[in-house]
Amino acid sequence: MPENYTVTEIELTPNPRAVKFILDQIVLDSGSKTIEAGAYLETDIFATNIFALEIIDLVYCRENFVSITLQSPDLWVIFKDKIKNIIEADLKKYEEGDDEVSSSILDDFDRANILSSPMMRKPLLLKLLWTNLSVPHWLTMAEGWKSLR
Repeated sequence: MPENYTVTEIELTPNPRAVKFILDQIVLDSGSKTIEAGAYLETDIFATNIFALEIIDLVYCRENFVSITLQSPDLWVIFKDKIKNIIEADLKKYEEGDDEVSSSILDDFDRANILSSPMMRKPLLLKLLWTNLSVPHWLTMAEGWKSLR
């Protein structure tokens, strides 16, 4: 049976509702995994217990960390230790992450001239950004995003 994780460090993120829990082991070998309420298997004890708190908006796993986004930043004062305990007690290594969008798909969209349509460009890029970029990438793309409006 796999060993439980230990949270070695807790980091603040640019988003005041999100906190990054650094782990002593890899939780995912490659890629990333996003878990939302109601969008996980019943056999995932970690997801079941974390969302049972009814204050979690999003869980994001990558390499050796788990980022948890709450409904309100004020809730961290009350729930930080409880969330840390759930991570350490229930989190198990995920075998695979979410499906990644490859650059060849973007090339296909470009050849089809979909990105040149203002009506299609913003929703498509939003979806690509949401599924593939972590918080630091969002911040570095802020200027590019302004130009899409």
